[in-house]
Amino acid sequence: MRSSSWSLCILVALLSELGPPVNGYGSSTKRCFQPGKSYPKPAPRIMYIKGQARTIVVETTRRPTHRLISHIFKILVTELLGYQNVTLRLTNNSNVTDALRRITSCASPHNCSDNDDPQTMVNLELWLGPGYSLEPWLATGRIIDCGPLGPIGRSGWFVPLSTVERFWEKHGMVLDHWRSFRSPNVTVLMNRLHDKLLHEYTRTPDKTGFLCNASLCVNGIYEPPICRKHKGKLPCATLIADYPESTYYMLTSEIESLKLRVNVAWVGKRLEEYVTTALARNESVVFYNWKPNTLTTSSNVVHIAFPQCEDRALQDFQDNPDNAKCEFEVNHMEKVVWSKLKDSVPDVYDIAQKISFKQDQYEQMLDLYKRESTRDRDYSDIACTFLTQNEHLLHEFVTGDLGDKPKLYIGGIFPVSGIYKRMSGVLTAARMAMDAINRSPHILSDFRLVILEQDGQCAQDVVMKRYIGYVTNSTYKSLIGILGPACTETLEPIVGVAKHYNTAIISYSAEGALFSKREKYPYFFRTIPENHMYRYVYMKLLDAMSWRRVAALTEDGHKYSEYLNLLHDDMQKRGLTFITNRKFPHDHSTHNATHHRTHFNMSQYLADLKARNARIIIGGFDEDAARAIMCEAYKQVGPASGRLRPRLCTASQRVRCPWNRSKRKPLQKVFAPVSKRRTLLLGETFAL
Repeated sequence: MRSSSWSLCILVALLSELGPPVNGYGSSTKRCFQPGKSYPKPAPRIMYIKGQARTIVVETTRRPTHRLISHIFKILVTELLGYQNVTLRLTNNSNVTDALRRITSCASPHNCSDNDDPQTMVNLELWLGPGYSLEPWLATGRIIDCGPLGPIGRSGWFVPLSTVERFWEKHGMVLDHWRSFRSPNVTVLMNRLHDKLLHEYTRTPDKTGFLCNASLCVNGIYEPPICRKHKGKLPCATLIADYPESTYYMLTSEIESLKLRVNVAWVGKRLEEYVTTALARNESVVFYNWKPNTLTTSSNVVHIAFPQCEDRALQDFQDNPDNAKCEFEVNHMEKVVWSKLKDSVPDVYDIAQKISFKQDQYEQMLDLYKRESTRDRDYSDIACTFLTQNEHLLHEFVTGDLGDKPKLYIGGIFPVSGIYKRMSGVLTAARMAMDAINRSPHILSDFRLVILEQDGQCAQDVVMKRYIGYVTNSTYKSLIGILGPACTETLEPIVGVAKHYNTAIISYSAEGALFSKREKYPYFFRTIPENHMYRYVYMKLLDAMSWRRVAALTEDGHKYSEYLNLLHDDMQKRGLTFITNRKFPHDHSTHNATHHRTHFNMSQYLADLKARNARIIIGGFDEDAARAIMCEAYKQVGPASGRLRPRLCTASQRVRCPWNRSKRKPLQKVFAPVSKRRTLLLGETFAL
């Protein structure tokens, strides 16, 4: 019986050749949590999709909370799990539908491209307003809804509370209602187009153009028809917003549908700076923003009331989700990820599911951002500070022991039961090899090897069932190969399909030469020679013993008889005689340990060989067949030959062999001179 240790080593060697690329990790050495006892340094990990290393792309908008949460997610994934190929992709477009298009690679839920290669893979703060349903997008099978982030948000128009009170006291006007912006008497007091700094901020960073380059924007300022018509006489109010990519359609359609006398100026990232300066000067300013955010939570501002969804044609919104009619209602924040993350990087997907915050934690995050951003600290530093101040969140977001090595699985198929259950040493050897590799600091030190144990019983149907179980199990993504099965005849059903699953199969005892065709079975390997090598051994033995006539007694099947045809040809070339290859049928019942071949009548096969005067016989059969054959040979040849008395049977097997009752000791010699009255059986193998 051969050990499986070499099979395991070959499988590990193959894996080492397919290691992660050197440039697959980030070069930054900046860390939030220093490796130590509390936070052991994890083994490096990479996300693979269809055999290709991929970068985990996390989308984030300009909202400070979104950016902070995305950085928190990156810290957890890179420093606690070990994935270094993680990048944050900043976008100015916070439109929900556009974000879903980038993750799904679909123009719409009913129009998806064949290339499922998303621009982004994770969005942890997707604002969903009333009436917006993710169901059509979920039906594409390309995204997974990981649940709400926790807090609620609300976008809208905001004005300083001091301005609202001043307008009421001096002019008797209600400024915090949308109808007020239809009145020229109000809008003329909220005009800011005279501000030169505002016009400067509407330009692109390189000063070569304007942030808003739409056809209705003049010098970066959107002017609705009613404002263009009375531009010189009755100036309109000026709404300050951040980026037109995410707000242009929403704001312009809102203004035109409600017939508001409002221009819009987009100032990009200078929004908070511009509005804060105006508030400090107690100036009248109206701006578009959202809650929770630093500008709306820390400043004394009020929300302008707009028509609610139930007061509008909700059906129009459902027919066109891009419609802006419910934009200013309360939004819940949803987490969505690319569906392939669940199977490719389940630990990353698990964090995306578990990460969530309470409303007060969101406010704490914004307060921290407000304080630290004035010290020129970037979002990564602020996110790290928040995590260190709320260390308990780590254990809520990351399950399992920190620093756990990723597991690599080997699917073992061993003869635990059946006629080969006596081969328990194979399983023991595999376990010893696994333990040795896991203890070694030089072999796969960043991983933990795990052997999955299944009983193949040396039966074709059982082996196929075990193989199907391995390639359909959740561990398949980390399965580096199959160790086994033990018997040649059980290999044929699985080695043919292994190439379709990219699964290496390494057998420790299957000797059949049929599977030597590398172009047909590229994923099959073994740690023992093929049985066609025996022909060279037998030719040397025939020369050494001066034997010129040989016969064979073999069992039907690939394992035993493939090489004999080649041996026959070699003997003919040397002038030697190959008498015959007498075969007996394969008995499938022997896969049940309660049945043995000694119950079968082997007399006709041996009688045929005896009639042909075969003295040198090559035997190729398993252990149980060997007992039946040797018992029958003893009966036909008798003890006078002195050569057929091996102790192959035990009392527990209850085989009625005449020599078991003999008090004489069995011969210890293997070969002896063969006379005309003696017959020698050369056993190829009595096991595997």
